[in-house]
Amino acid sequence: MKGKSLDIQQNQLEKLKQLFPEAITEGKVDWEKLQASLGKENIEFQNERYVLNWAGKTDAFKILQQSTTATLKPCPGEGINDGFLPSPFGEGSGVRSENVFIEGENLEVLKVLQKSYYGKIKCIIIDPPYNTGGDSFIYPDKFSEKKEDYLKRIGEKDEEGYLLKEGFFRKNSKESGHYHSNWLSMMYPRLFLAKNLLRDDGVIFVHIDDNEVHNLRLIMNEIFGEENNLDRGILTWINKGSTKGFNRIVKNHEYILAYGRQAENVNSLYGKNYPDKLAELEHYCYNAPNPGNPTCEITFPAGLKIYGKENVDFEKEVGDEVKLEIVSQKMEFKNGELVNDVILRGSFPYRNQIEKFFKNIL
Repeated sequence: MKGKSLDIQQNQLEKLKQLFPEAITEGKVDWEKLQASLGKENIEFQNERYVLNWAGKTDAFKILQQSTTATLKPCPGEGINDGFLPSPFGEGSGVRSENVFIEGENLEVLKVLQKSYYGKIKCIIIDPPYNTGGDSFIYPDKFSEKKEDYLKRIGEKDEEGYLLKEGFFRKNSKESGHYHSNWLSMMYPRLFLAKNLLRDDGVIFVHIDDNEVHNLRLIMNEIFGEENNLDRGILTWINKGSTKGFNRIVKNHEYILAYGRQAENVNSLYGKNYPDKLAELEHYCYNAPNPGNPTCEITFPAGLKIYGKENVDFEKEVGDEVKLEIVSQKMEFKNGELVNDVILRGSFPYRNQIEKFFKNIL
């Protein structure tokens, strides 16, 4: 039994940190950030401390806190295997589906989803504009804009009934004095609302390149809390490309930032058997045999999932462009899972990682 009583002040600080991680700086409450999160206007960030600020941050909070009267309307007949659409579509939609494709301005949609999906989402993947100078993503927020003008603008559609991107956004040029600020103001409210949707063990992945990866890291740390970072520094997405004809270093990778709603509740992304040091994995796990990568056999364990098909059998070989030989018995999937252990013969350049992956997912 510990001899110390509960540290009430620290306990309250931890509770506040869970609700407003963006308002905690270097272990202390940043009262100006907390006021901004709660909707106070015209805040001047004056105290000398580590803080992320940019032109338009106060307006970004205004955009975040503005309510919406928009609703999501089901479109029966436009989907595949139409099915029951859960809230916020309502019980009378009359269709049945496990998946939903939502078309709309993403900020408005995120606000609509807050009531029905708050704290219910397991995983969010975002591929935002990279802010290359040619992206059209600046939301023309006008606080004096009349509601009817706003609805007309975001409801502009082409001849086939699809929403026009130009109705939502305008281009963010590198010549703009607020080039980075505009991007931050666009991203902040969307990431904030996305965090609200995550479960306590939920995770978010954001794909970005070097134009804004540094700023993205800062706002992710502010919104989610630096302690909830899961990518252990950086995850890279390798782009294979030619370097011929270039007289400078060629960019061949992008980045994926990963955060959890509460990192302590997130199961390891790599599993207990995965090496602590991240290994660089190629986008393929099989290629033609060669002296440095000879043919070998790997046991694919029962329970392994197959996507896109529920019940399917393979005999002698499996694969489309490249075939793997089935050694032991036919490869049978029922209800989307492999029925029995199956040995496949082929050339696997990352055999050890593949086998460790199998151990972690089953």
